Amino acid sequence: MTQPLDAPALFQTYVQRMAESAIIQIQAAGQGLPGEAERDLALTTLNYALSAPDGWSAASRLLINLAPKMEQAGHRQEWIEYLEAGIDRSQSCGDVATEAELRLQLGVLYQLMSALVSSRNQLTRSAELFAGLNDTLGQVRALNRLARTAVQQGDFDTAERMANRALQLADDEAEHAYGWLVMGTAFLFRREWDEAAAFYEKSLAVWERGGDKRMMAWANTNLGSAYRRLDEFTKARQHLKLASALFAEIGDPVHQAKSELALGNTFVMTGDYGQALQHYRPAERTFRLAQNKPDLALTYLGIGSCYRHLSRWQEAEQTYRACAAIWQELDDSAKAANAISNIGLIHLAQGRHAEAIAHFKQALQMLSQAPDAPEYADFSAEFSGYLRRARGKGP
Repeated sequence: MTQPLDAPALFQTYVQRMAESAIIQIQAAGQGLPGEAERDLALTTLNYALSAPDGWSAASRLLINLAPKMEQAGHRQEWIEYLEAGIDRSQSCGDVATEAELRLQLGVLYQLMSALVSSRNQLTRSAELFAGLNDTLGQVRALNRLARTAVQQGDFDTAERMANRALQLADDEAEHAYGWLVMGTAFLFRREWDEAAAFYEKSLAVWERGGDKRMMAWANTNLGSAYRRLDEFTKARQHLKLASALFAEIGDPVHQAKSELALGNTFVMTGDYGQALQHYRPAERTFRLAQNKPDLALTYLGIGSCYRHLSRWQEAEQTYRACAAIWQELDDSAKAANAISNIGLIHLAQGRHAEAIAHFKQALQMLSQAPDAPEYADFSAEFSGYLRRARGKGP
């Protein structure tokens, strides 16, 4: 007598086999990205696995393998929904290790989107979960990324404390290098350029030895930014061009756009505005597609500067206004004020003194709402100087 088919068991076996195949293809991509067909297969399988009552084993392994690749490919909000579903499922299954890893990946995505409070919350919980599992490497990874979020928030004391704690715990050269990268970024935000460059050089040396192309590219981007501020423009461009090429090679469009943005900034500083625009424009397209608002705003600031120096007044003002609108949406009054002050400079250059004065006053009023911003002192002196110039020339 023929036994009836066990349809749920057959489906479970099918999903498991699809998951194993997808994971093999993801891992075969190495440091690059799996092809579009392979990625679609992995996502289809993940949807099946997440919906199946007994699909968590397949879903958890797919989520962990896919997460860094989806971030690298520039996926943000749509991938967050998968990570949140995975966290809910891991909690219901009592899978603490997977929950810790998914919270780390979610914290990184929020960090890249400048949702820094959410990033800090997720990374803090991830570090706690890894510590409870006695997973020292996982804890170090979470602490290092928590330190980076703190740097972006301007909380340098917390950043250094977290990074130093990670360095003390770490028995992993790559995580030492990540900690040095964070320390370099803290010095960069503090405008201590030499110290920043020294930490970036240390981290780059580790990743070059290990052949990690993505982290090599990231370190080169940061080194380029440090050398730009040291007025070493040839060095800056060498590092940034190498970073852009490496990001293109591994299929990381968002971080490639960041290196292109930084390249544009170096050309602005040397007065090569046409060259700068050639780097800003592709970066702008990428940031718009990725909905990366902070970097889009920074790109608009650079494009506006080019237009202003080329006396393309209307285009410059429109671009600065777009920049200010993004920073206001992100509740960053200091950076919004900077965009508004640049509109004042446009009017000042055109002899429209009353309008220039109004914009410099508006910029100072907006800046007063952000007394704790890292840029506050510099912007305050800068905007006040512009206002004095406008009043000296105008009525």
